[in-house]
Amino acid sequence: MREIIALQAAIKKQESITSDIAAHEDRLHDVSIMAKELEAENYREKDALLARTDKVFARWSTLEEKSKSKRHELEKLLTVLVFHVSSKKSIPVRIISHFNFYQKG
Repeated sequence: MREIIALQAAIKKQESITSDIAAHEDRLHDVSIMAKELEAENYREKDALLARTDKVFARWSTLEEKSKSKRHELEKLLTVLVFHVSSKKSIPVRIISHFNFYQKG
């Protein structure tokens, strides 16, 4: 039961992180607009600027994917954990080690 409560807390924490990430999306959109404006004005460092912008967007995409993936994994783990607790079966060691991994991360 303690593990379920801790896992639910981890899911809420991950939801908070995902919300924080989403809150910055407007800024990313603004950066994109500014980069396009500088490119249109033929800014002398436009190649470096565009490369940097592409790198930021790639990192952003990776961050979003990892955040969604972690939440999905936590939810799957919670489902398995609830099943094992409700069926009064002992929790397999591999599930416990997976749970401990998410507790640290």
